[in-house]
Amino acid sequence: MKLDRDKQRELLELLAEHYPNKFYVSDIIPDDENEERALYANLIYLHEHGLIEAEAITALQELTVTTARLTMRGVDFLKDDGGLSAILDVQTIRLHADTLRELLQQKIDQSDLSPEEKSTFKKHVETASHEVVRTIAQKTVEWSVLNGEAWRRLIDIVLL
Repeated sequence: MKLDRDKQRELLELLAEHYPNKFYVSDIIPDDENEERALYANLIYLHEHGLIEAEAITALQELTVTTARLTMRGVDFLKDDGGLSAILDVQTIRLHADTLRELLQQKIDQSDLSPEEKSTFKKHVETASHEVVRTIAQKTVEWSVLNGEAWRRLIDIVLL
């Protein structure tokens, strides 16, 4: 396959040196025809993922990339911290108290507690205020993150 992650990284870094300007691809075309096709394939691949803007022409049924420019997605991809996209693309997840109650009751049912204990805990969950249910959810997440092995098990349970 012509696609090469190392070559793609090199291209992104090269375009970053010229950002925000266009770069004329003719300046880096290799002499070998196979390497040239691989270059174009990697540029088009990066373009299709929105990391670069590539202008291409087709002549004699062969695609040729003439210019390329790094996009903001490409810049953010190169940044170790994810760039502004990591800040601007934050997703907020909201769970209603009833949904949290249902999840808690399912976990109580799945636990190895005695039937009496399950009944008691489920009644507490049913009658708890929205604030209490929210606090339980927050503390559960905090505890899970602070207890690495438990967090891994929780993720395994949820995702599997």
